[in-house]
Amino acid sequence: TPFIGGGIGLNQIQWGNNYRVPTQNPPTIYDSESIRGGWQGIAGVSWAVTPQIALGVDGRIKGAFGHFNFPGSVAGRSITGFSYETRSVFFTVRYSFGG
Repeated sequence: TPFIGGGIGLNQIQWGNNYRVPTQNPPTIYDSESIRGGWQGIAGVSWAVTPQIALGVDGRIKGAFGHFNFPGSVAGRSITGFSYETRSVFFTVRYSFGG
């Protein structure tokens, strides 16, 4: 059975101590978090193995509305206009409760 779906929600990105801009020497540290509105689109297929069990595969694209901005610990060095978008493929097993 083919299916499509979509949704809106929230994205939270935590930009932590583990990120270093390659052209800068430590200890340039960006440490911040931000929440923005998000969206997703889903398309896939599922196969009913039994009335309760289904196998599926779906592709998802998710992203955020607008851009994230993260301040740096060094004056004048920050991440601005950071866009978030990701693509994923999932293989799933679903179990349905009830009759």
